[in-house]
Parts: sequence; C-alpha cells; structure tokens
Amino acid sequence: MFVDKQRKAIQTVTDNLKTTHYESKATVLQQDARSVLDQLVLKGQPFKLIFMDPPYHAEEHVPFLHIIESNRLLTDNGVVVCEHGSDVTLPDQVGQLEKIKVQRYSDVITISFYEYAATEE
Repeated sequence: MFVDKQRKAIQTVTDNLKTTHYESKATVLQQDARSVLDQLVLKGQPFKLIFMDPPYHAEEHVPFLHIIESNRLLTDNGVVVCEHGSDVTLPDQVGQLEKIKVQRYSDVITISFYEYAATEE
C-alpha cells in the first residue's frame, strides 16, 4: 500500500508499479496518511513493512509510531522504517516499538528502524 497526498508522487508510484509489473499487487491511495492510518486501525490490518516519509520538518513520526504500536498495525516480525531529517532524533522506544538501527545518509537524510521489543519469557 502506498499513500501520499501529492498527485505527482502518486503518479510516480503508479508509473513505477506499472514498469515493474506490480500494479496488481499494490494499493495506491492519494490521501492523508493520518486518515489512512485511522482506516487501517478499523480494519485491524497489520503490515510486515511500514515506510514513513513525512515532510522532513513535520513532527508526525512519533504520533504515527504510537498509532502503529498501540493498534498492532505491525506484524510481530515487522519493521517500521522512518525517513527523517538528520537534525531530528527519534526516541529509542515508542511503547513496545524499539529503535534497532539508525543510518545517516547525509546532513539531510537519516533513517531510523523500529521493531517490537523482544519480550523475555
């Protein structure tokens, strides 16, 4: 599932899916990510991979991570990938989601990875 508000971004995703012959395996929505998250909460549909790339200076990562975690929108073995500005430090833990890796690609782009924290048995 691909979600973006911008028509040009949606067109790029659609074109890429056609080029790679994956258009029948993906859903593309031109909507606000928050409203799509709300719909997914109602459906209870978990994902193995969630990639978040909100505008760099929008502080939406932590609220989105809370929604994902508290509503179990990530499978037990899934990963949330958060692309964000390099000037932003995301928390080490959001509920049961634990930051497992941070990769800085430039002075502008950093990616943080989250998964469910291991539970002790």
